[in-house]
Amino acid sequence: MMFDGTGPAIQRKRRTSASAVAGFVFALLGPLAPLGPGFSIIGLFQTRGEEQGGRAFAVAGTVLGALFTVPLVVWFFFLRG
Repeated sequence: MMFDGTGPAIQRKRRTSASAVAGFVFALLGPLAPLGPGFSIIGLFQTRGEEQGGRAFAVAGTVLGALFTVPLVVWFFFLRG
């Protein structure tokens, strides 16, 4: 039996970007939410190619971090007595 190379393709497992996951987690952690967009933007750059996965984590971390940071900044600068 000869191997002719027409068998199933072997896919390399992509590693998930640690920055993308960290940004997502920070975005959900209340007072640490301002760190979320920073780490997530780094994750967006890291997941641009095919080497690393986790782009959805990076996008979600950017959006959620921004949504949770804006009220936190408004409260800190304007509503705090």
